[in-house]
Amino acid sequence: TIPALIQAAFQDSDREWLISGLFSMGRSGDEVWNPNVLSCLDHSVPEVQAEAVRAAGELEIQEARQPLIDMLEEFETLDDNVRIATVVSLSRIGGEGVRQSLEAMLEEINDDEEADIISAALENLDFVDLGLLPGMFDFSPIRPHEDDEDDSDYLEDWELDDENEEDWDLDNGVEEDE
Repeated sequence: TIPALIQAAFQDSDREWLISGLFSMGRSGDEVWNPNVLSCLDHSVPEVQAEAVRAAGELEIQEARQPLIDMLEEFETLDDNVRIATVVSLSRIGGEGVRQSLEAMLEEINDDEEADIISAALENLDFVDLGLLPGMFDFSPIRPHEDDEDDSDYLEDWELDDENEEDWDLDNGVEEDE
Protein backbone atom coordinates (compact mmCIF):
# COMPACT_ATOMS: atom_id res chain seq x y z
CA THR A 1 0.00 0.00 0.00
CA ILE A 2 1.05 3.61 -0.44
CA PRO A 3 1.19 4.40 3.31
CA ALA A 4 3.51 1.40 3.77
CA LEU A 5 5.78 2.70 1.00
CA ILE A 6 5.85 6.17 2.56
CA GLN A 7 6.71 4.68 5.96
CA ALA A 8 9.44 2.51 4.43
CA ALA A 9 10.97 5.53 2.70
CA PHE A 10 10.86 7.52 5.94
CA GLN A 11 12.58 4.73 7.88
CA ASP A 12 15.26 4.05 5.24
CA SER A 13 18.83 4.91 6.26
CA ASP A 14 19.42 6.65 2.91
CA ARG A 15 18.93 10.43 3.23
CA GLU A 16 17.26 10.72 -0.19
CA TRP A 17 14.64 8.14 0.80
CA LEU A 18 13.98 10.01 4.04
CA ILE A 19 13.49 13.23 2.07
CA SER A 20 11.18 11.38 -0.34
CA GLY A 21 9.19 10.00 2.59
CA LEU A 22 8.77 13.48 4.10
CA PHE A 23 7.79 14.89 0.72
CA SER A 24 5.13 12.19 0.34
CA MET A 25 3.86 12.75 3.88
CA GLY A 26 3.36 16.44 3.17
CA ARG A 27 1.57 15.82 -0.11
CA SER A 28 -0.66 13.13 1.39
CA GLY A 29 -2.67 15.59 3.45
CA ASP A 30 -3.01 12.88 6.09
CA GLU A 31 -2.45 13.96 9.69
CA VAL A 32 -1.34 10.42 10.59
CA TRP A 33 2.13 11.58 9.46
CA ASN A 34 2.29 14.59 11.79
CA PRO A 35 4.48 12.90 14.46
CA ASN A 36 6.99 11.77 11.83
CA VAL A 37 7.19 15.23 10.29
CA LEU A 38 7.50 16.93 13.70
CA SER A 39 10.36 14.60 14.62
CA CYS A 40 12.45 15.95 11.72
CA LEU A 41 11.92 19.70 12.18
CA ASP A 42 15.28 20.00 13.91
CA HIS A 43 17.12 17.47 11.74
CA SER A 44 20.86 18.11 11.44
CA VAL A 45 20.86 17.74 7.64
CA PRO A 46 19.46 20.95 6.06
CA GLU A 47 17.85 19.15 3.10
CA VAL A 48 15.93 16.84 5.44
CA GLN A 49 15.02 19.71 7.76
CA ALA A 50 13.75 21.83 4.85
CA GLU A 51 11.54 18.99 3.60
CA ALA A 52 10.16 18.40 7.11
CA VAL A 53 9.37 22.11 7.43
CA ARG A 54 7.63 22.10 4.02
CA ALA A 55 5.63 19.01 5.00
CA ALA A 56 4.59 20.68 8.28
CA GLY A 57 3.22 23.59 6.27
CA GLU A 58 1.44 21.41 3.76
CA LEU A 59 -0.14 19.39 6.55
CA GLU A 60 -0.85 22.63 8.45
CA ILE A 61 0.47 21.07 11.64
CA GLN A 62 -0.49 23.45 14.45
CA GLU A 63 2.06 21.87 16.81
CA ALA A 64 4.81 22.97 14.40
CA ARG A 65 3.96 26.67 14.77
CA GLN A 66 6.07 27.45 17.84
CA PRO A 67 9.13 25.42 16.79
CA LEU A 68 9.05 27.19 13.41
CA ILE A 69 8.67 30.61 15.04
CA ASP A 70 11.61 29.75 17.28
CA MET A 71 13.64 28.84 14.21
CA LEU A 72 12.93 32.25 12.67
CA GLU A 73 14.29 34.02 15.73
CA GLU A 74 17.73 32.96 14.52
CA PHE A 75 16.98 33.21 10.80
CA GLU A 76 20.48 34.46 9.95
CA THR A 77 21.94 31.08 10.92
CA LEU A 78 19.39 28.96 9.03
CA ASP A 79 20.14 27.31 5.72
CA ASP A 80 18.52 29.37 2.91
CA ASN A 81 16.12 26.57 1.92
CA VAL A 82 15.14 25.93 5.54
CA ARG A 83 14.54 29.65 6.10
CA ILE A 84 12.32 30.02 3.03
CA ALA A 85 10.43 26.79 3.81
CA THR A 86 9.87 28.07 7.34
CA VAL A 87 8.43 31.37 6.13
CA VAL A 88 6.10 29.68 3.64
CA SER A 89 5.01 26.98 6.09
CA LEU A 90 4.21 29.48 8.81
CA SER A 91 2.05 31.39 6.33
CA ARG A 92 0.09 28.18 5.72
CA ILE A 93 -0.22 27.24 9.39
CA GLY A 94 -1.05 30.73 10.68
CA GLY A 95 -2.06 31.49 14.21
CA GLU A 96 -0.71 33.36 17.19
CA GLY A 97 2.70 34.96 16.79
CA VAL A 98 3.17 34.15 13.12
CA ARG A 99 2.43 37.59 11.69
CA GLN A 100 4.65 39.31 14.26
CA SER A 101 7.54 36.93 13.51
CA LEU A 102 7.26 37.39 9.75
CA GLU A 103 6.95 41.16 10.02
CA ALA A 104 9.98 41.32 12.33
CA MET A 105 11.98 39.24 9.89
CA LEU A 106 10.86 41.44 6.99
CA GLU A 107 12.18 44.52 8.79
CA GLU A 108 15.60 42.91 9.31
CA ILE A 109 16.10 41.19 5.95
CA ASN A 110 18.40 42.81 3.40
CA ASP A 111 17.74 40.54 0.42
CA ASP A 112 15.04 41.86 -1.95
CA GLU A 113 14.11 38.43 -3.25
CA GLU A 114 13.68 37.07 0.24
CA ALA A 115 11.73 40.18 1.24
CA ASP A 116 9.35 39.44 -1.65
CA ILE A 117 8.88 35.88 -0.38
CA ILE A 118 8.11 37.15 3.13
CA SER A 119 5.68 39.74 1.73
CA ALA A 120 3.90 37.03 -0.26
CA ALA A 121 3.78 34.86 2.86
CA LEU A 122 2.18 37.73 4.78
CA GLU A 123 -0.43 38.09 2.03
CA ASN A 124 -1.14 34.36 2.20
CA LEU A 125 -1.42 34.66 5.96
CA ASP A 126 -4.19 37.22 5.48
CA PHE A 127 -6.27 34.52 3.81
CA VAL A 128 -5.34 31.87 6.37
CA ASP A 129 -6.12 34.12 9.34
CA LEU A 130 -9.45 35.14 7.87
CA GLY A 131 -10.34 31.52 7.17
CA LEU A 132 -10.93 32.22 3.49
CA LEU A 133 -8.88 29.41 1.98
CA PRO A 134 -11.06 26.41 2.87
CA GLY A 135 -14.13 27.89 1.13
CA MET A 136 -12.35 29.43 -1.82
CA PHE A 137 -13.46 26.60 -4.05
CA ASP A 138 -17.13 26.93 -3.22
CA PHE A 139 -18.48 27.63 -6.68
CA SER A 140 -21.94 28.70 -5.65
CA PRO A 141 -23.04 31.39 -8.09
CA ILE A 142 -23.28 34.91 -6.76
CA ARG A 143 -26.46 36.46 -8.02
CA PRO A 144 -26.41 40.13 -8.99
CA HIS A 145 -30.02 40.55 -7.89
CA GLU A 146 -30.79 38.46 -4.84
CA ASP A 147 -34.40 39.60 -4.73
CA ASP A 148 -35.08 38.46 -8.32
CA GLU A 149 -37.30 35.40 -8.49
CA ASP A 150 -36.58 35.01 -12.19
CA ASP A 151 -32.95 34.21 -13.01
CA SER A 152 -33.45 34.51 -16.77
CA ASP A 153 -31.67 37.87 -16.90
CA TYR A 154 -28.76 36.65 -14.77
CA LEU A 155 -26.32 36.27 -17.67
CA GLU A 156 -27.53 39.42 -19.39
CA ASP A 157 -26.37 41.48 -16.40
CA TRP A 158 -22.83 40.10 -16.84
CA GLU A 159 -22.44 40.14 -20.62
CA LEU A 160 -19.76 42.36 -22.06
CA ASP A 161 -19.99 44.56 -25.09
CA ASP A 162 -16.89 43.42 -27.00
CA GLU A 163 -16.29 46.89 -28.41
CA ASN A 164 -16.28 48.63 -25.01
CA GLU A 165 -14.84 45.87 -22.83
CA GLU A 166 -12.50 48.21 -20.98
CA ASP A 167 -15.42 50.45 -19.96
CA TRP A 168 -17.30 47.67 -18.23
CA ASP A 169 -17.32 47.35 -14.44
CA LEU A 170 -17.53 43.62 -13.79
CA ASP A 171 -18.16 44.14 -10.10
CA ASN A 172 -21.68 45.42 -10.53
CA GLY A 173 -22.57 45.02 -14.19
CA VAL A 174 -22.78 48.69 -15.13
CA GLU A 175 -20.77 50.77 -17.52
CA GLU A 176 -18.33 53.24 -16.05
CA ASP A 177 -18.50 56.92 -16.93
CA GLU A 178 -15.41 58.18 -18.72
